Amino acid sequence: MKATTEQIVSALRVLSVEMFSEDGVANAVVAEAADRLTAMANLVAKHVQETKDDVEQMAVASDTMVEATSKIQRLRAQIKRLEEAGNNLLWNFCPEYTSDLTQEQSDALKQWNQAKEDKP
Repeated sequence: MKATTEQIVSALRVLSVEMFSEDGVANAVVAEAADRLTAMANLVAKHVQETKDDVEQMAVASDTMVEATSKIQRLRAQIKRLEEAGNNLLWNFCPEYTSDLTQEQSDALKQWNQAKEDKP
C-alpha cells in the first residue's frame, strides 16, 4: 500500500514531536520536512488547478475559433453570391458597351466595381 502525502506529513509531524533527540535537531529536521512537503503539495495542487482552468479556457477559445471560422466561411460564400447576383443585375440592366450607358448607368457601374474592389 502506498501512503498518501497527507499520511506521510501526519507521520512526520508525530515523529517530530515523539522521537527523542538530545539536541532537538532531528525533531526540527523532521518538522521542517513535514512543512516543506506540505508547501510542495499545496504548490502542486495549485498548479494542477491552474492547468485545469487553462485547459478549460483553451477549449472554450477553440470552440469560439471554430464557430468564428465557420461564420467567416458562410459570410464569404454569401458575399460571393451577392457579387454574382450584382453582376447579373448590372449586365441585365446596363448594355454591354459602356459607350451606350446613360450617366446614371455609368455611375452605377463605377459604384458597383468600386464596392467590389474595396476590401475591409
